[in-house]
Amino acid sequence: MPNYDLNGDPLPDNTPGGMPPAQQPQPQYGQPAPPPQVGTPYGQQTPPPVGAPYGQQQPYGQQQPPAYGQQQPYGQQQPPAYGQQPPQYGQQQGAWPPAPGQQYGYGMGNDSGTGSMAQLPPQLQGFNWGAFAISFWWSIFNKTYIGLLCLLPYVGWVMYFVLGFKGNEWAWQNRRWDSIEHFQEVQGKWRTWGIVCFVLGIVLGIAIALIDVAKMQGPHNY
Repeated sequence: MPNYDLNGDPLPDNTPGGMPPAQQPQPQYGQPAPPPQVGTPYGQQTPPPVGAPYGQQQPYGQQQPPAYGQQQPYGQQQPPAYGQQPPQYGQQQGAWPPAPGQQYGYGMGNDSGTGSMAQLPPQLQGFNWGAFAISFWWSIFNKTYIGLLCLLPYVGWVMYFVLGFKGNEWAWQNRRWDSIEHFQEVQGKWRTWGIVCFVLGIVLGIAIALIDVAKMQGPHNY
């Protein structure tokens, strides 16, 4: 049946075949609304697909996290967690291997030189021969001034062993290092000189002891 306007003239029929336009069923109370049809009118836009290009933002709550090692689109990067530094320039989030200067296994950046809150990387744990054998110079160079307690009489020898076991941790906390490789290179030189001084000290001690024994067993005057 045709429709008429206010003047009584019949309105043109725009539906194909003269059929009335299809009406979208209304959802009942407590049921989710059906998805909008293709070509929905203004105000009923469909959500963009996952991984939409720049400028086509996904609705809130429908963002999909990127795959491991895949960089997020611009404007959708998630802020770093508390205590975690952002990735360095040119490095994607989740990329492997980490950039030089980052801690391995902790997910954080290079925190050397930040005090007692800095965590020593696992591969740097071990005995520090440089801190043990040449404690005085090692403590000054690595800004670990507690090591100067080795100069105290009677009890200073205990500090030599403490520095040997805690030297790597204190050096990482008290001084800024460019990377783990930089730390290993510098402490490796201190280890070489520490072992040399330790061996020379033993040899010198044995030589002095033998000289004293030889003097005691020398010819006696009667």
